[in-house]
Amino acid sequence: MKKKYKIVLLFLTALFINSNYAALNNNSAATVIISFEEEFLSKSDLTLEVSVFSYYHVKAVDLYDEKYRRSVDKQDVTIGIPLRSDISLVKIEVFDNGESLVGLFPTRVYLVEPGDSLSFRVGDKIFLEGVDNEKNRIRERLSSVAKSMTANWLGYYIKQENIHRYYAVRNDLYNAIVERKLELLEKNRDKVSDRAYAYIKEECIYTTESKRITTLQGGVETGAPYQGILKKYVFQEYQNTMKERTGSSGESYAYTNYIIDLLTAGYLIQEYVKNPSSAPTVDLNIIIDDLAKMNLEQENGDKIIAFLFSRFATAAKGGEQAIEKALDFVRDSRIKSYLLDVKEKRYTNSDVYPFRLEDVDGNIYTPESFKGKKVVLDFWFNGCTGCALLHKELEKIEKNLNDSSVLFISVNVDAKRDKWLQGIASGKYTSEGGINLRIIDPKPNIASYYGFFSFPQLLMIDGKGSLVSYNPPRPINVSGRKEFVEMLIRMKN
Repeated sequence: MKKKYKIVLLFLTALFINSNYAALNNNSAATVIISFEEEFLSKSDLTLEVSVFSYYHVKAVDLYDEKYRRSVDKQDVTIGIPLRSDISLVKIEVFDNGESLVGLFPTRVYLVEPGDSLSFRVGDKIFLEGVDNEKNRIRERLSSVAKSMTANWLGYYIKQENIHRYYAVRNDLYNAIVERKLELLEKNRDKVSDRAYAYIKEECIYTTESKRITTLQGGVETGAPYQGILKKYVFQEYQNTMKERTGSSGESYAYTNYIIDLLTAGYLIQEYVKNPSSAPTVDLNIIIDDLAKMNLEQENGDKIIAFLFSRFATAAKGGEQAIEKALDFVRDSRIKSYLLDVKEKRYTNSDVYPFRLEDVDGNIYTPESFKGKKVVLDFWFNGCTGCALLHKELEKIEKNLNDSSVLFISVNVDAKRDKWLQGIASGKYTSEGGINLRIIDPKPNIASYYGFFSFPQLLMIDGKGSLVSYNPPRPINVSGRKEFVEMLIRMKN
């Protein structure tokens, strides 16, 4: 009898342990299920990539928690995802033979919690299925609120030069957008967890606050229709906004984006006001100094530093000095490791990333192909107006330089080859008889390695194949042209 009880007790104990183990696994993981419609399966080499982020910015690609890649050879693909935090972000991309199908798959990210089973159906469009996607459906609906509440009619007050009234009504508008979003969120309160509710609430507030700040900056940027009128008042309005709306807490990446927008707008607005025809570049040294003065919580400060180097390092100056300040400031070991990696990749004279680039005839070029030559790589995509503008300036510089030891090479980043060929045919982005190449490797590749997310971008490489600059001055204005040519001459010598 005792033996029987003992067996039962052992069985119950084992059941309890296994149940707790299963619950632990279920409570720290989620599942993503992608169902592809049949026409997708006919593609030659279909690959699914799922990136998981906890609280880091989605563009900080080196700070993802985990990345899962699966070859798609059946209609349904299931991926189990261990989660590091109680709420995470999931980004889903599909590649066909290395080319991103971004037109079919959105680049937005989805909220995911432990125990979720997110379901997606992919055809000509993407459909969110299953109850676990309700939080993401709500986020989609909330993001559309601002689109229906525009500020275009506020131009009336500017024309009347009633600027104080303009800013007062403008702020009323953004306050109303926040109120409307939160009202809609409350109506759906019972459909989401407490954690998701808190996260989405932050998104509602800080995506709108970012818009409030970036439109302040946009009003005085070069070419803005009312720049001359607004520039007398905009910095005071910026200071009022900063005083009223900064906070020391916030866990969503919407909050971190907002603080960055606040910091960069404060710098850029002053530059535009001082010189209305300028094309200012963010100075990371000044931004990090201003961040230190805000007395944010250390965790938020660390995240903002990481975001700054992922978002602005390829379109900012002062990076070499700023990264030393950043390394002294940061306490999070993962972000510190990320910054050390950035320093090694971008701010040391190391060998250039071992790229593979293709010409129109399918010939492959690597760093070895250009040994002994000084190289300027010009990264562009078809439809990029800034890329077309930069190319014209590079053409002039190349012609004036007249030095065969320096190669100006165009590098296309379009996902589809046809787009590249169309861009070449247009004559806007490349030179006739020039060296025109294209990135063919899926990520990681030379663009993702150096953190290029917006274009145009430039790289300079010396005759030994070492990186001279991953972000040289852009010759699109007088000062940029002077600094770029000086760097070219130093590289030649």
